[in-house]
Amino acid sequence: MTAPLAVDRIPGVWRGTAKAKVEAISTGFEGLDGLLPGGGWPVGAVSEILHAAPGVGELRLVLPLVAHLTQAGGRVAMSAPPHIPFAAALVQAGVMLPRLIVTQPPENRETLWGIEQMLRSGVCSAVISWVDDASDHELRRLQLAAETGRSIGILMRPARAESQISHA
Repeated sequence: MTAPLAVDRIPGVWRGTAKAKVEAISTGFEGLDGLLPGGGWPVGAVSEILHAAPGVGELRLVLPLVAHLTQAGGRVAMSAPPHIPFAAALVQAGVMLPRLIVTQPPENRETLWGIEQMLRSGVCSAVISWVDDASDHELRRLQLAAETGRSIGILMRPARAESQISHA
């Protein structure tokens, strides 16, 4: 019979005695970076931005990230935006348009599937999506896909999602 591993020797177990080590990319907002683990948007994870209504300016929170990643040669996908992104404003924010992919799936079910594929593939440095409804199972799949692809997932969700269990 083998002896059980001590908890402190199991990789990936946070012990609560030190800050969790999280690889992150700056949000571009110093105050927000100071509040987030790792000091920015976590890599290999999904984050949620809850909004009162789509199109109220939530995209402004991620534009510095999109600009940084596209300027560094990464691809960023936007899935199911509520409005067609305004190219001139994106360029003014520093986004390299040839590195940006915008998809508009006809159904929410296809949106979730597409997000999962883009996160899992590792082709996209970040995937930003507007998702109205998702089950905890679907959110967990997105989280695992982001881990696998080492991508940043950002879900723009309605404020009512605050009470839902989420893996973000």
